[in-house]
Amino acid sequence: MTTAIAARPALSVSRLTVNYGLARALSDVSFDVAQGSCVAVLGANGAGKTTLARAITGLVPLREGKVLLDGQDITGWATHRIARLGVTHVPAERMILPGLSVLDNLRAAMRWAVPRNGRAAAIERAFERFPVLGSRAKQLAGTLSGGEQQMLSLARALAVPPKLVIADELSHGLAPMLVASVFEALAQIRAQGSTVVIIEQFVGAALELADEAVILRRGELAWSGPASVAGDQLAANYLE
Repeated sequence: MTTAIAARPALSVSRLTVNYGLARALSDVSFDVAQGSCVAVLGANGAGKTTLARAITGLVPLREGKVLLDGQDITGWATHRIARLGVTHVPAERMILPGLSVLDNLRAAMRWAVPRNGRAAAIERAFERFPVLGSRAKQLAGTLSGGEQQMLSLARALAVPPKLVIADELSHGLAPMLVASVFEALAQIRAQGSTVVIIEQFVGAALELADEAVILRRGELAWSGPASVAGDQLAANYLE
């Protein structure tokens, strides 16, 4: 009789604890993210969601805990080293080069990540995903609307489908139509095999995309489970 071996998680965080000075921002947070799945991280403002993203990607040091990527311990690694393993962090702040055109922003993002002979096709895919960027290819990025800049930031980050993408509050300040475009892009990336961690206040859209959900409350893990039943937990842990 043989025993099935569970697939190794794409991401595993174990007992993550982060302090900012004397203040504790995360305390003993643990969860796994399955390969190719999407997990929604939910919680009120100040619950620790962005700190979690920054801790996973090496932007803030851990007081305690471990981060494993495909079983490899990356705890304490520098952010650039984690990125080279295929981890893309897309923060709410728009990561663009305002003095360059839309097209040159994409070219700059691909310079080290995409072989020269694959860059034209990668840019074409970006414009297919975000047609408005294609129509503004020669426009300076700094003159785009806020929503268009967010699209460009996402397009830059997803120039090459990452192994793991952590999307942090990408819908913040966007019109509903643009929010829909952002979620469609994340769904496409996931369909290509990427694992997605989405940190969102736009709860309905996040849960529709996600397989699992994690709810943080005051820096602690309040609940985790299937996204389909997470709504039952929101009033007690998210809206408090």
